Order: sequence, then structure tokens, then C-alpha cells
Amino acid sequence: MSKSNIQTQLTQWVSKKAEKRCCDDSTGPITKKLHTSDPQSSNSKNIIPIESSTSDPQSFNSKNIIPIESSTMTQNDESTKLSKTTCNSAVCDDTYNMDIGNFLRTPGRTLSDNIKVKIINMDNIPPDDFIYPFTMNIRNGKNVKRSLRKSYFEQNKWLIYSHVKSGLFCKYCVLFSNKGGRYNTITLKKFIIEPVTKFSNLTGKDGDLEVHRNNKYHITAIQIADDFLKTLYNPQNEVINFINNERLSQVIENRKRLKPIIESILFLGRQNILFRGHREKGNILDNNDSIVNSGNFRELLKYRVLSGDSILEKHLTSKSKSTYISPRVQNDLINCCKQIITLQILKEVKDSKFYSVVFDETTDISHVSQMSLILRYIINGVVQENFISFINCLAYTYSIQEDTDNNICEPKLTGDILGNTVIKILKEFSLNLDYCVGVGTDGCSVMVSSIRGAVKTIQSIAKNAVHCPCANHALNLAISKSSTVQCIRNNVGLLKEIISFFNMSSKRNFVLKTVLNCKPHLKSLCETRWVERHDSIMIFKASIPQIIEALTNISEWSEQDSSSKAKILLTAMCTCEFIISIEILSNLLSVTAPICKILQGTDNDVLAAFDCIQDVISILENKRTQCEKVFQQLFEDSSLLMKDLDIEIKTPRLSKHQINRSNHQSKSTEEYYRVSAFIPLLDNVLEDLKSRFLNKKNKTIMILIQLIPKHIIHIDDKMINTVTETIVTHYKFDDEALEESQLKSEIELWKEKWNRIKSEARELQVLSRYI
Repeated sequence: MSKSNIQTQLTQWVSKKAEKRCCDDSTGPITKKLHTSDPQSSNSKNIIPIESSTSDPQSFNSKNIIPIESSTMTQNDESTKLSKTTCNSAVCDDTYNMDIGNFLRTPGRTLSDNIKVKIINMDNIPPDDFIYPFTMNIRNGKNVKRSLRKSYFEQNKWLIYSHVKSGLFCKYCVLFSNKGGRYNTITLKKFIIEPVTKFSNLTGKDGDLEVHRNNKYHITAIQIADDFLKTLYNPQNEVINFINNERLSQVIENRKRLKPIIESILFLGRQNILFRGHREKGNILDNNDSIVNSGNFRELLKYRVLSGDSILEKHLTSKSKSTYISPRVQNDLINCCKQIITLQILKEVKDSKFYSVVFDETTDISHVSQMSLILRYIINGVVQENFISFINCLAYTYSIQEDTDNNICEPKLTGDILGNTVIKILKEFSLNLDYCVGVGTDGCSVMVSSIRGAVKTIQSIAKNAVHCPCANHALNLAISKSSTVQCIRNNVGLLKEIISFFNMSSKRNFVLKTVLNCKPHLKSLCETRWVERHDSIMIFKASIPQIIEALTNISEWSEQDSSSKAKILLTAMCTCEFIISIEILSNLLSVTAPICKILQGTDNDVLAAFDCIQDVISILENKRTQCEKVFQQLFEDSSLLMKDLDIEIKTPRLSKHQINRSNHQSKSTEEYYRVSAFIPLLDNVLEDLKSRFLNKKNKTIMILIQLIPKHIIHIDDKMINTVTETIVTHYKFDDEALEESQLKSEIELWKEKWNRIKSEARELQVLSRYI
């Protein structure tokens, strides 16, 4: 989108805000509506008149804009939270649901110019997938079905169908007609405030369409709409501007004043720079030598002035109080950017028709439950993943009410609530849930539960949505199954304590760094950054001798707390069980660590992730099959390390009646740890990996992946039949069943086409060598 279009849209936004905002004499005069009959009302020194845009409001293109969300706002404005669009206020500006039935005339209700323009320019012809309704009429004693037809809408551009009211309206009369009759005293109903729901008498000389078309109030409404658009798109032709040329020149000048302000906001948004400062009051150009941080926005404006922006300097040094740089106006402009970008993304999604939704919920640093929502779709052959919104789940779901006992109901975020929240948001965006073909989440139980999970709730409405969980998260959850092995769980907890012991004190950390010399420093076990968890254990294993040396030195300090804690950790660490457990765990993570990094790549698809997991499962199964040989090598490495550290190699005390810890009867220490730690760890991880990745849902996704060109050229007849059966079973669009034979033939045609293209490409490569 060009900067001029963005500035035009933001100027319209500020104009609407200026129309609504008023204040008393202590803060400035009341802001008048700009289209007033009094030309002198715009000459107030404290008011900046802003005209409507001269550009086409439909010419949006936000490819050059970075989405700006509420996290960049300058105040905790409750109005910035996403909430369900309503029309209870005097000025209705429903951004997403443009059904004509939502904008009927009611007492005290006024539509904004923006809404009127959108309704007038709205295409009245229903989409191709629209199912035309019908009514039954008794004629000559027989029931006759009379249906709406596409030709009715093509011949009558004013005719539009309302899904909300399930009937026909005249969009011009809804907007611009109120009374009819000879003296304009009769309240108009049909096609205006009441829908036409019976279709038996639409056509003909005395039909409803012909009668309405010839009514005087209808002809007048069309003329008013035409004049409205001419005035909106060409404000220089407005009567008030012909009368008051000075006002027109002031409008042009004020647009120039707003331009650097809007450009600064767009710059900060693209660069993801915060606006907020310590002092956001007073004149920007005062106290240029002050060291107080005024915030990035105000400092950027000051820099523009110092760089020679005379228009901005004139605006900021004028006596007008309406400078349009307050935190409130900044938030308004940020919201305007958000709405423009959101509309562009939704337009692309609707043009591409099919889409997937990716979402996750977490608590941010300000202790607010935030859900991030992303739409994935294909436009012009390119896969797009665009962030659409942050949703405060608790605020969106619950309205906190106090009962008679002043008790607040307990807010909960279950899978049902998260799923219903996503469904409501998609409906508010006017997205057809039948065209939602995929759902992407992590693998936690709240999301994937088969009974009350968020995915299950979404799939109950979006019948064609296939769940595709995050492979990396599922791998991490499978590895976490190692905590079910008692000795592994206990020693990982000890490892965390040792790392925390050094990180909590600068003196202890200095001793460790001195001993480690140039070796990598210890990393904490991060719960969310899974690659760092692998690295943490690997680094700890390689630094065990240096860690023991550092603990030994600290245990000799005179400081009681540090020395006693170091002695306890040293005693717990210098055991056969700890050394062997760390060796076993690092052996497992050495297999999964590279895969974890690969799965975080941006160029991987589901098939690549599945192949990586298959490789991991294959390697672990091979280790399980040859567990005696593999563990023998691990035990030898552990024995050498324990010999160097003077740690005794022994089996824990066994008892015939022990049930709360590993109590396997064995002939040697090696056999004991192989049976009690190594084999259970492999079994638990393998079982969880297979249940997460080799289940029926993932197999369905893998079958559908075969339709991608690089895979479809290799499929055989058996796989074609499998793909066809899967599609027919899982998908149903437009209430029409897919014909299996036709689908199979189409897949064969696509296979032939891509094979031909591949052959032609090879021939071109061969020819290019001889040219």
C-alpha cells in the first residue's frame, strides 16, 4: 500500500474521532461536525478541520505494512481489547459483518460515511456457492415452488439479500429513504425496514420489484446516493468549499500537517519500536537540552523538525491545542492501521477460499491470558501465514459480575472455552467455517483432548478441519516421559539444583567460571526452549569434573550457607547412580537434539517432520534391540569417569519387599542399571512417540500430503485409491458429496500433468547445455 493511501485512511479515522470528541471551555471549544452548514465553524484556532478522503476506500493494499498490535500501544486502553462487534452506540461502525440487515434504521441510530460507502459499493450478486431460497405458493390447487434467481439481482443493482433477516432489501432506500407518500408522512416498510421473504410476486408489471423500482422515493434515494459518492470522492466540489475557499486551503494544509505524524507512527510500527516515554506532556520543541526521555514517538518528531521539516515545525509551534500527538490519538491511529491490515488479510483469505487456523494461549509478563491467532492460506500460489489478532481470553469470555454475596465466579480456561473463542472470532471475521481445512496447535491436553479439547470443539463446527499438531512440541513431550523413570527424574532434579546453586550467587559463579576456564558455561534447563534443554545436559555432562572441583572449593569456605549447600550437592553428585543417569540421558538426547533443531526450520513441511520422527524412532528401536551392547559401552564410559573422580561403582541396597523404588534383582551393577534405567527410558519414549506421531490422524495428514506436486508424480494406483477414499471420507464442501470416480480421475490427470512438466524441464536443461 502506498503511503498516500495509508495517510488518507488514517486521516479519515482522525476525522471520525474529531466528530465524536468534545470538551468543555476549560480544555477547548467543542469540536463541530465537519459537514456543517456554518462555514465559519471551521475557523476556530483550536480545531483542525479534516475533510474526507479523495481516494477510493476500496483501494487497500497492505503488503508494505507491518501489523501493529495492542502490545505497541501507549496506554492500557481497555477499548483496544478485541470484543464482539456491536451497534449499540449512536454511531455504528461494524467492521466485519456487512450484512444489510445489521444497518436498518432505528431511532437514535446514525450510520457513518464509511459504512454507507461500503454498502453502496458492495456487490449485490450472491457468491457462486450461495443457495437461493424459495417459498411455496398455492396456485390452481397445487403447491408451486418460487425461488430467487440470480437474474433478479443482475437486473436490479439495488436489490440485495440479507442473511440476517432472510429476505430482500433495497440498499439505497435502507440508507437514504425514511418517509414516503405525497407529504412524506408514511413510514416505508417493504424493502426498507421489513424484508421481502415471499418470492411468488416478485416479477411482472405489478410485481414487487417493478413497483419498487418505479416509486418516487426509490428514484430519489438513488440520486442521493450518487450525490453522496460524488461529494465524498471529490470534496473540492462540495458547496461549502466553493463558498469558503479559505477553508479548502486550510483542509489541504492540515492534511500536510498530519502526514509526518502518520509517517512516524508507521515507521515505529514497521521497526517494532515502542512509542512510550517517561514524559509525554508539554510542547515537544521546549527544553531541547533536557535529558529526560520523551519517548520514541515524540523524539522522532523532534528529530524531523531538526532535520528541516518546516510543515511539522509550524504545526507543533502553532497555538492550536489539537496537535494529534497525544497518547490517545496514537492509540487511535494504531487501531486504524490494525483495522486496515486486518481487512486486507481477511480479503485475501476470502479470495483464497480455503484456510487453516493456528492458535496458542499463554500468560504474558503482565499476567494476562493472551491467545495469538494466525491464519494460513494460499494466495497467488504462495503460502501465507499472517498474524490476525491477540485475544485476552478471560476478558473476552467472562464478564466479571458480583452476586449478592460479593463473590466473583471462578474464571476457567478449558478446551471447550478456547475452542468456542476461536469459533466466535472466526465468525466475527465473517469467515466460512466449512472452508477451514486445518487446525494447528501444540500437543498439550487442553488442546488435543478427545473429550473436551479445543481442537475437538472446533472440529464439531468446522467439519473439514484436520488437526496438525506441532511436531517439535510433541517430540519434547515424548522426551519428558523420561521423568517417569525414578532415577532419571531424581537426578535431573539434582542437576537443576546444582545449576541454580551457581547461578544464584556471583561469588560461586566466579569460582565455577575460573575452574571451567574457556569451556562453555552451564545453562539452565529451560521449560519452553527445548533445544537449550538438550544443550544444558550435554554441557553439564562434559563439565562434571570441573563442577565437582568447584563444589569442593566452595565447601571449604567459611561462609556457612554456601559451604554446607555445596557439601550436600557434592555428596549427592558423587554417586554411581547420578553419573550413569546423566550418561544415559545424554545418550538419548544426542539422538533427539539435531532433530529438534531441524523441526524448528521454516522450510519443513509435515512430511519432512514425519520423516525426521521416523528416523528417531528407528534409531531408538535399534538401541532397544541391542540394549546390552549399547549400554555396555555407556557403562564403560561411566566407569572410566567414576574411576577418575574416585567414585565407587556399586549397586544400591536391594530388598525383597521394596516397592517404592527400583528393586531389580541383578548379578552385576551394569545389569541393574540397564534393567532399571536404560531399558525403561527407551520403552517410555518410544511408546509415547508412536502414540503421538503414528496415530490415525497423522496418517490421514500424510496421505493428503501425497497431493503435493513433488510427491504426486511418484504415487501408484494403490496410493491413488487410498488418497481418494481419505478425501471422500473426511471432506464435504457445499453440501455436495464428492464423486469418488471423478476425484480419482482428476488425481490421475494432475499426476500426468506434473510428470509432463518434469520431463519438459529436463529436456530444457539438456538443450541448454548445447546452446
